[in-house]
Amino acid sequence: MALMEHGLFPSAPSQPHIAFSIELLGFFRELFIKSTDAMNSMAGALNSHYRARGFRLTNSDGEEILDPFRKSMSNALQWFECVIKLVDEKTEAIIEAAETLCAKAPIYGPEIPPQSGEKGFKVDELWQYCARLLRELCPACFGGTKFGRPFESGCDIVVCLDGNFNHRHLAGRGDCPPFWMPRFFLSKAYVDKVGEAIEHARKHGQRDSKSAPTVTDRVPDEAVDACEKSHKAGSESTVKTYMELFDDAGVMALVCRHDIPLVAANIDTPGEQQKYAVALIQHLFSLIPDTATVTVLYDVGCVLNRSREKYDIFDKSVSHRLAFATSIMHSYAHQHECQLINNPRYRLGIGLSDGEGTERVWSQMTGLVGIERNLSRHRRIFMLDCRLMAIAEGAKERLGSNLVKKLNSKIPEHEARARQAIQISNKTSPELKELWNHQKREQLSVRAHAPARIKKELDAVLTLQSELDELEKKLSSTRELMNSLHGGSAISDGFMSDLEARQRQVVEKVEELYASLNVHDSFPELEGIDVEFLTTLFLARDLKMNIRKRAVSSFFVWDKLNQAKGGREVAIGTKLHQYARNSMSKRAPALRRSIRRFNELCQRLADLHKPQWGVPVPVSLPEGLHQLQHDSTLMEDVWISAAPVTKYSWLYDADLREGMRGAMKLDRCVEECRRVGWELDNMCAWWGSRLTALHLAASLPEHKDYLFKLELAQSKLLQLQRGWSTTSTAARYNSYLENAPRKSQEVIARETGSPLPPTVIRWVEPIVAPAVSAEDADPEVDEIEDVEDATDAIPEPIYVDKQLLVRLSIESSSVDTQSPRVLFVPCENGEDRRFVFQEEEMEIMRANDARLTGDCINNCAALLHWQLQHSDVSEKADRCCIFSTYDILMARYNTPLNRLWPRTERLTYWNKSVWIFPIHRVYPSEHWVCIAVVPSSRDIFVFDSLNDHSGWSQELQEVVQLVSALIQEAGANGHPIPFGADPWVVASLTSRALQTTSHSCGVWVLAVIAALVSGRHTTDLDESGIAWLRTNNLQTYCRATGVPG
Repeated sequence: MALMEHGLFPSAPSQPHIAFSIELLGFFRELFIKSTDAMNSMAGALNSHYRARGFRLTNSDGEEILDPFRKSMSNALQWFECVIKLVDEKTEAIIEAAETLCAKAPIYGPEIPPQSGEKGFKVDELWQYCARLLRELCPACFGGTKFGRPFESGCDIVVCLDGNFNHRHLAGRGDCPPFWMPRFFLSKAYVDKVGEAIEHARKHGQRDSKSAPTVTDRVPDEAVDACEKSHKAGSESTVKTYMELFDDAGVMALVCRHDIPLVAANIDTPGEQQKYAVALIQHLFSLIPDTATVTVLYDVGCVLNRSREKYDIFDKSVSHRLAFATSIMHSYAHQHECQLINNPRYRLGIGLSDGEGTERVWSQMTGLVGIERNLSRHRRIFMLDCRLMAIAEGAKERLGSNLVKKLNSKIPEHEARARQAIQISNKTSPELKELWNHQKREQLSVRAHAPARIKKELDAVLTLQSELDELEKKLSSTRELMNSLHGGSAISDGFMSDLEARQRQVVEKVEELYASLNVHDSFPELEGIDVEFLTTLFLARDLKMNIRKRAVSSFFVWDKLNQAKGGREVAIGTKLHQYARNSMSKRAPALRRSIRRFNELCQRLADLHKPQWGVPVPVSLPEGLHQLQHDSTLMEDVWISAAPVTKYSWLYDADLREGMRGAMKLDRCVEECRRVGWELDNMCAWWGSRLTALHLAASLPEHKDYLFKLELAQSKLLQLQRGWSTTSTAARYNSYLENAPRKSQEVIARETGSPLPPTVIRWVEPIVAPAVSAEDADPEVDEIEDVEDATDAIPEPIYVDKQLLVRLSIESSSVDTQSPRVLFVPCENGEDRRFVFQEEEMEIMRANDARLTGDCINNCAALLHWQLQHSDVSEKADRCCIFSTYDILMARYNTPLNRLWPRTERLTYWNKSVWIFPIHRVYPSEHWVCIAVVPSSRDIFVFDSLNDHSGWSQELQEVVQLVSALIQEAGANGHPIPFGADPWVVASLTSRALQTTSHSCGVWVLAVIAALVSGRHTTDLDESGIAWLRTNNLQTYCRATGVPG
């Protein structure tokens, strides 16, 4: 503790041999988040820095330590992070307790009522809350109170999950004693327990069809089997990590649709077993209301969904509220039948969610891959957990800007392309949707895909067909060779006859095999179609599926090569780049041969085709990989059933198919707009409840030790408002901002049983009095404190000071203005008040276009007060008390009264008639304003050089609250102040905007303070007079005081 009191943090909890500056560790902690190799870099830089200055660390034998800081700094950062976590957890516990108290009453302002229930909802079931952990991570997804939306209407929550097998850990690096409780990672015991439950469900057998969940659109099992084979994650037995070398194989994470990590699991098996995904999903459902519906985007969602339909791997209370879909990037590796159901662009209610949030999270963690392999197992989890938290906090701060960007640019771009596709198709959107439903019904029917037995036999037919092609080539080359050597002799003719006989035998085998398929039994509508055409059609269908699978695999490799294009991600490195290029070069020739073979089959089908058959001929594919990637026909299966043009127009018209996809995307855009609106409302509601809780927590005296953390949390929350507020939610944010202090006081009054004194404020229109010179002014009339009580119907006059510049004129001095100054202003209690002018403040004051800071305002106001106390208005100046710009913050953050008195006692404000408060306004833009209070008559005068009254509501509430606290504390310390019960009367000192520049608001406030101290209300200066005041007074009055530089 002694070290920490001096700003140092030890490298170990006991017997530390080195300590680091807490400021340095704080900076290093933030640096580590941005640069994963910061440990070695920082330790090396410190060592070089000290060695260059002659400081070398040695051991007990006097030998120099080559690397003296790395281990010590690593340990210090580890324990520093633990301390920060403990403080943050205590702070959040305080806020949570305050939220519980505030939840007993609504937090909405009087003019902003809660939203009513949506159509189809039961209101009594809607008002529920997600766990606080989720609400703090992503207020957009989990900050609402209405749950139970059906999947067709958008569901409540959209998440994605995926595994990453790059984050491994070497088994030989061992482990260390546990010191960190992960915030994101599930325990191994929990995951293994879920795995045991899955195994038990599988051994128990498949569930009864009556108890299986109802599925309106089901992907055929043959298609799911093909999807499972095309993905490494689809099969649990696929080995992705050599477990004899690694004991931890990777990480699986569950991420919301805003790329905020929610929960993660450590993978300690060779493959991506289903227990990890199921454990993450079940944990999510344990943190959300019992009516909430969730859609999970997963690269093998179709496989996991089939397992859910067959076995009881999820609780019944979870299964009917859970739906699966594929992520957008991985969906193209799935069968066409699977895409019709699980592609997020074709799925109702998902909007424009792409399901690739986990990939974006992994891209931010690539720098940890090499580091975590050599750490101990527990430190690896510690490092991953800290990085996930940093990613979550960064994504949370960007929530508002990302959602606004979606509304303003992303969604309109998608809508424009979709409308263009619809326009080209010459169909209306309802007509295209009807065609889309017809396509789904036909392509998902039993006969739309070949049965498993036919597909298996077709593989053999395709193999034999390849042998026939090779045999024909060999026969042709052999015939040419024999003719050139023997010239058509009897020996050569007999040899060629034997070869041709063998060829006929192979052809007969192919025909027998095809005849055994009984295609006409499965597809009676194909009766009467030429056998050769049907054989070629089936071969073309199977070949295209094979081409698609290999092409998509090449696309993934290609995307990996181009991941650094445009600065999207880091480059994969020369070695991996060469490996990927070699892999593609090996695959490309075989892929091109298959495409050429498919195009030959298409040409053959076109030659054999007859229109009366009604079977569409497949379209040829481009041989170039780039053209193939952008060819939409690659994802379309070969149609193997009769399809008349009049009924199946979408099969023959590519523009029509694009129009159908455009209609689907247009629906997704509408859903996305609706979901973004929900999320903006959720964020606003969460923001308001947290703001009220922070006000309440900061007001309670038992939390004084955590007041600084609560103030930081409130400051951070106010910063979020700037990025989160939109035109549709600005009124609600302002309502929360205005009502939060009052609501917190109501909660305190309710809990303590003491009544809350009402605060009534009435605005009056001021009357500007005729100009009166300083010499002719009647002191019984123009002094603020002696003006008639303004509580009656007649507003009081506003007196303007015409002699302010004359009164503030000073002569320059020869004192050096470049050095800092210390000014001691005498106080009545004998304790001089000390003000320090630093060089930064002097630079701001010397610049004619720089906005004054809080320190400049405080010091300049004190010096102006001191100067006027030594002028002809000294008697009036002695009756005024100028508070610091920081005093109003004590009311804003509900500072306990025991901290208010020590800060304000030296002002002897109980002896003053006029209290002046300079205020820094933050919202809607940074601006300096001023409030003057006459407590005896309960008058308030407000000055805003921009004459904007819209922002006064919060400042007036805070000033009234502070004045009440000041009066209460003065009375408690033996200085009673007369204080009436009449309503406060507020008058504006401006009737029009005075300020014409963007930087002079601080000088305007100082001019009005000088006028108030002089016994007037305001000044008659314009911008030129304000510039003169800054140039001829503020930049020289330090020298005029005679204080040495």
